Amino acid sequence: MTASVLGLLLMFSSGVSLRGAADAVAVCDLNGDGRPDVAVAVSGSWEWALLINEGEGRLRQPVYSKAGTVPVAIACADLSGRGRSDVVLIPMAAKRGWVEQNLGVRYGEGNGFESKPFGNAAGMSGVAAADLNRDGRLDLAVTNAATDSLELFFGLGSGMLVEPDWEASGCGASIKEASSPSRCYATGKSPEAVAVGDFNGDGKPDLAVANGLDATVGIFLNKGDGTFRDMVAYPVGKGPMWLAVGDFDGDGKPDLAVADFYGEDEHGRLSLLRGKGDGTFEPELKLAAGPAPVAVVSADFDGDGRPDLAVAENGGGVGKTVTVLRGLGGMKFAAPVEVEVPQSPNALAVGDMDGNGKPDLVVATTQGLVILHNLGAKGFER
Repeated sequence: MTASVLGLLLMFSSGVSLRGAADAVAVCDLNGDGRPDVAVAVSGSWEWALLINEGEGRLRQPVYSKAGTVPVAIACADLSGRGRSDVVLIPMAAKRGWVEQNLGVRYGEGNGFESKPFGNAAGMSGVAAADLNRDGRLDLAVTNAATDSLELFFGLGSGMLVEPDWEASGCGASIKEASSPSRCYATGKSPEAVAVGDFNGDGKPDLAVANGLDATVGIFLNKGDGTFRDMVAYPVGKGPMWLAVGDFDGDGKPDLAVADFYGEDEHGRLSLLRGKGDGTFEPELKLAAGPAPVAVVSADFDGDGRPDLAVAENGGGVGKTVTVLRGLGGMKFAAPVEVEVPQSPNALAVGDMDGNGKPDLVVATTQGLVILHNLGAKGFER
């Protein structure tokens, strides 16, 4: 099946069924063969699955590993410094036992993954990797919806992470009373996701957080040593769930696109925040989207040099659409075009799955994975 989307052709692969719902997905080279593979959090079976790319976008059958508890977020990062992607899993809730109560890192070992736990994972909701303190090693920024906080785990380069000292740094209820340098920062209510961008142009990675129950996006500016200024909040639509960073107006400064689950009058929408380049943002611009958008990603899908957007909309669990919006520059986008997928989407990731040099979409759905292959001028095809 093919679908033309404003000059693009969407090709839907046959999809991959999983043991449960795919709640989160990450694309990275997990076996070192130069092709992007897929790591997916499978909530129904309390597992995560690895799907190796055999070339031309064909994925092997999933290989499952226990996640300890229900995984809600997943990311790839070379925390061990071996030149191979490791997998970071964020569980939904804490339970007794070393695996079940911790953020988990699965280190790539060639033929498999070695598991290590870090930190108390209760309430963790989103994760992003970046060299936050500029020591040449990747760190993790993790949102915690239970404690309304942003928690930082600094990498040591050998695969180990320095965890926040929850007592000394005041994580949780006493964040603002912390007396020592903090690795925890107060967010808005129920932070759902975190994204990385240099928002003030000083070469240091800053952080943006989607505050789900506050209808705001919080910006944390990096002081350069891995510590951050207090959050500055910007209003967006109701229920912000996900963020994408991109230069949507072509001025060389990063902007933000935010998936607002409720938007206005219970209809979903996107909020666009234009970055001024000094760490501040202009008031939001509203962009129409389908019902209940849960994820948004940015890439140049049509090859015109301008970033486009793709949005996963699950209509509160009953919708089955991915919407593509072609970037026109100047913070403007072409009319949204909805593409139906077989099941309700929960998450999106971008990667050149078939090796044709064009970004494809990997869609995590309530029943498995669907790949939307980008054929350039011919569009995406199923």
